Amino acid sequence: MNKEQALKWGDKIAIPINALLIDETNKRDSISNYWSVRNYKNFNRDGRSWFFDTFMKTIPAYIGNEAEILTEICRKAKKENIQYIETMIGVANVEDSIAVLAYLMEQNNNYNVLISGFERLYEKYELNGLDELAKEYADSLDSFISRSDTNGVTLRCQIQESRLRDDHILTFGKLMLAFKTAELTNNLVGVNFAGPEDYEVSLENYSFHMRMFQFLRAKHPNVNISIHAGELVLGKGATKDKI
Repeated sequence: MNKEQALKWGDKIAIPINALLIDETNKRDSISNYWSVRNYKNFNRDGRSWFFDTFMKTIPAYIGNEAEILTEICRKAKKENIQYIETMIGVANVEDSIAVLAYLMEQNNNYNVLISGFERLYEKYELNGLDELAKEYADSLDSFISRSDTNGVTLRCQIQESRLRDDHILTFGKLMLAFKTAELTNNLVGVNFAGPEDYEVSLENYSFHMRMFQFLRAKHPNVNISIHAGELVLGKGATKDKI
């Protein structure tokens, strides 16, 4: 993340990490430990939690640098003889716009619409400009890839939505955005539902989330779906939907 991006995020004292490492070489190990799972046992943390905690640390760094990061991913993939990549990448300004739209819809008491059925909420999102946001999302993804040097690697994307959100109107809106975007560009090959499956909020909303997928898949039958699974084991939790 450069200085201008840091200021945009409200961080007035940020400096480039390379400058930090040059000025304070002793920080290299601590940064590597903090940003990765290296030596995680030394800090009394389990590797799984440490892994999931890394995502929010790195998100600010890729905004505005998407093509450069995709280029680096492909460069390393080529060195390892990888020929095809599907990576999860977002479009920050559109993600912000859908969050604002969801908030405005919640202020207009659309939660009862969600409970009574997805069809009316789907129509309300369309009336409030979601199709335009999907077009912007698709154009941005195409731009990221066209500006990337893929080093001969075939590069495609998935849109990720989180199962760790209790805001059902926003979750539905982001999934709807993902399904619609997937129909607009061949560079987006699927909708990915991610996040620890055994977290409390995931368990509470599991069946409700699956009904969202069932509804949206019926609307967009040609869109591929990828759902993280396999983390539930006997004795570790069961779905207990609130809705």
